[in-house]
Amino acid sequence: MGHIQNIEKEYYGCFCQENILMNWIQTSSGHFIVAGTLPRAFLFFEYVEKAKPIPFIRNALNEPKGNVAYISDVGVLDQSESLLQELFDVMLATANMERCDKIVWIIGETKKHDIIERSFLIKNGFLKAEPIPKWEARPGYFVYDHWIWVRSI
Repeated sequence: MGHIQNIEKEYYGCFCQENILMNWIQTSSGHFIVAGTLPRAFLFFEYVEKAKPIPFIRNALNEPKGNVAYISDVGVLDQSESLLQELFDVMLATANMERCDKIVWIIGETKKHDIIERSFLIKNGFLKAEPIPKWEARPGYFVYDHWIWVRSI
């Protein structure tokens, strides 16, 4: 878990608690994808019923599953778009095999990682779908000016 948290810290400036990461991996181990033996990037996705912002800290086991692939967390060392593309390609192949209808990715507007992800999303056929004026990403921690981006499969 330490490597994943280090990637998150470099990418976002903060990281998920180990118990949250373990919950994600135990809930959907095939959907937690890493690049490299000593991870340099990771992407975690899960299936949800509809495109809406979901808090990072929650019990994923209690949520209904659907046919929308929701990118819950991603982190890439050195802001590498090629590593991000590698992870996305694996996720896309999995989502296709599991008969997913669309992919949802939520990003903000101003942070360094938002700018990298926005460029990546546009190159990969995502469309800016719906604004999220206020989102409780973690208990008591709100983020503003985020958008839901969607790509049909």
